[in-house]
Amino acid sequence: MPAAAARKRIGSSARTRSWRGADHKEVKTTEKHEEKASEILARAAKLLNDAQKVYDANFELMKEQDALQQDVVSAALDEVQASVFSALADEKPELYRQVVQFLDKKRKEGL
Repeated sequence: MPAAAARKRIGSSARTRSWRGADHKEVKTTEKHEEKASEILARAAKLLNDAQKVYDANFELMKEQDALQQDVVSAALDEVQASVFSALADEKPELYRQVVQFLDKKRKEGL
């Protein structure tokens, strides 16, 4: 019986060692998973930051394009207006004077 008891003790201690080894491996695995998760989160945060920068840059470009487009439209309208007023002054001087008076009156009223 002492031999059986010794075997039982050896088996028991071998089992304990294997459990301890498994616990140690689990801790290492958990640490590796945490490191990997931390790396993934850091990359995700960087991507979000980069995406925000791209969005902001795109927004600024769109504002610049809108301003340029507004300038082009305004310049074209000014040119058309000048052309119409020139033709009106040559072809219908009385109507031209009436339009100028009307515009001056509206400008003084603040409209």
